[in-house]
Amino acid sequence: MVHQKYIAFLITMLLFAQISRAQETANKFEAGFNYHYGFLWGHRASIKVLTKGYANMMELSFYKKFTGENDWELKYKYPSLGGSFFYFDFGNPEQLGYGYSVLAFFDFPLVGNEKAALSFKIGTGPGFVSKHFDRKDNLKHWGLSTTVNGFAHLSLKGKFKITDHLNAAAGISLSHFSNASFKKPNLGINLPGVTAGLFYAFKPVELTPRKLKSEYSYAKNWNHDLVLNYGAKEKNPIGGSRHSVFSLNYSGSRHISFKSRLGAGLDFFYNTAHKNEPDANDEIITSPSDILQMGISAAYTLQISKFSIFFSPGIYCYTAYVDDGNFYTRMGIRYLVKDHLLLNISMKTHYAVADHSEFGIGYRF
Repeated sequence: MVHQKYIAFLITMLLFAQISRAQETANKFEAGFNYHYGFLWGHRASIKVLTKGYANMMELSFYKKFTGENDWELKYKYPSLGGSFFYFDFGNPEQLGYGYSVLAFFDFPLVGNEKAALSFKIGTGPGFVSKHFDRKDNLKHWGLSTTVNGFAHLSLKGKFKITDHLNAAAGISLSHFSNASFKKPNLGINLPGVTAGLFYAFKPVELTPRKLKSEYSYAKNWNHDLVLNYGAKEKNPIGGSRHSVFSLNYSGSRHISFKSRLGAGLDFFYNTAHKNEPDANDEIITSPSDILQMGISAAYTLQISKFSIFFSPGIYCYTAYVDDGNFYTRMGIRYLVKDHLLLNISMKTHYAVADHSEFGIGYRF
């Protein structure tokens, strides 16, 4: 059950406007409260029937602003790192219960100044729900089947200065719960909404104005990652057995700018859930060579200091199991621990349907 304690998340590519801000001071620490008002997105008919009312969400958060000591902090316009605690009333306490989550996030300024600014927040962490699918007591809840899930959150908000220490904010947000098919059913819980809040800013600090290296001085740098991952998924039908999934990924990528890299890769998957399933000729898959899958992939990577957020669509060039189709997508985050050692957390999907989470260790050379 250990995999339920890890995060699974959906990461999108970020595009930032190249607009500089004339600001010499900033509040290094902030604490805030946000209220989110939204609804359960009925992306499937079996989820739509769970919508009984509007969702109410409350968020307590703490921000620490980077002050420009490193190049990446200047390129991202002095972003913030922070943590939040969420409480969710899904609008259907009888079937969906209530939710809680702990979020680690980055908050990226897009455009603005000291008095008014627009920013984008992205984060992930564990999410907990008080009710989920149960054959006896909650048969219609096809959104989640585990108490502990992965949680992801996105928001776009404008912040407005009221006093030297008080700021108001308003915007839109999206929250997502999923266990990445570790246990089924797992159609996921998606909560779009609007948000408003107040923030208390502590003592201002000086930002660090200085010259950056040339944007293209990074373009010659190549990264080569070799990563070994492990995951697990439940086999259909609901209540089926759980199977291990192993994968080995090689990817090579090159900087096209300070923030972005483009590349390609080779993926090997050994999904034991495919054993005893029919292949394209309706013959039963039994041999290890038929369980093995191989694919080639492209990749876009957003570099944030030691973090790499990647999106990698691929196509199978060898597979005996064909029910998932020819295409797959892997998305996630990698963290360079020290020198060449990196950690990987990612998700593999087929046509936007989660297949399994991946937790791995790798080497960058």
